[in-house]
Amino acid sequence: MPVCESVDTSAANWATYDKILTTIEAPVKFMNVVDHDIIANGQAVTKDLGLTLNALRSGDFYTSGLDLGNVLTQVVDTEVFLY
Repeated sequence: MPVCESVDTSAANWATYDKILTTIEAPVKFMNVVDHDIIANGQAVTKDLGLTLNALRSGDFYTSGLDLGNVLTQVVDTEVFLY
C-alpha cells in the first residue's frame, strides 16, 4: 500500500516492544506464583493483571490493552530476574 510504504520507520525505537515479545514467548521462564501472587520478573503483578482482566470482562478493551501494555512494559524494563 502506498500510504504504508511512505511511513518513515528509521527513527522508530522497538527495543521495549522486542523485549516484551521475547518475554511473552516463554512466560514460564519469567513468571511464577508465590503465595497467591503472580510474580513476573521479580515484581508482583497480581493487582495490575486483575485490573486488566476486569476491564476486559466489562468490555473496555481500550483500557484493558493499555493496562496490559503497562504491566508488560514495567516487567521488561527491569533486568531479567531468573529463579
